[in-house]
Amino acid sequence: MDNFLLKNKMSIFKFFTTYTKEEKELIDFYTQKYLQGLTFNKAKKLATELIDRCISKSKMEGLYDIKNLGDLFLENEDKYPEFKEIKKEGVQDIDIQWFWNMSDVARKATIEEWQDRLISTFKCLLDQGLTKEDATIRIRKSMPTYSLDKKNLSKETNDVDRALPYEIKNIIELYISKTAVEIGGEKLKSNIEKFSSFNAFIRDAIKKEEFSK
Repeated sequence: MDNFLLKNKMSIFKFFTTYTKEEKELIDFYTQKYLQGLTFNKAKKLATELIDRCISKSKMEGLYDIKNLGDLFLENEDKYPEFKEIKKEGVQDIDIQWFWNMSDVARKATIEEWQDRLISTFKCLLDQGLTKEDATIRIRKSMPTYSLDKKNLSKETNDVDRALPYEIKNIIELYISKTAVEIGGEKLKSNIEKFSSFNAFIRDAIKKEEFSK
């Protein structure tokens, strides 16, 4: 799927000639994530373009040097009631710190890489002959979808298929990996398919407190 990204997502941002230690580590991390189906050089190029885009956007938005927002949000929780709302979705303080204490570049990379993966998966499904509607259903059944829009995450709606908070992306991935080892990939896939969407499956696991086991 990442071949589509490589061929079609041309970065409009310049390549940086110098990177911080963290940015070099991010390039290495995403190179490893992109390696499946790509040569090392192509994966490295894709990872570098991702981090370059995130650096540029972060600097343009004036957020490049801002860190540890999670601690700020938690220390002033009364001023940020939206974080109280997402705790109803199973988000804990440690999850808020994981996501919001990242540098802005790392956080943007986390979001953009996942959005890119959803788009490339969608394109691959279309190439296989699925309609846009069927491709969307397939993605919703097999992959989590996330949002930063706290209104979209509000429990005012009972839609179990709605987007999940990015704050729990890390623990969702750990839970899926752990469960796949424990019961096997095919059994896990079968369990997920019993629900209306991947997100509904995750919400059921949160409700049953399976993340804390």
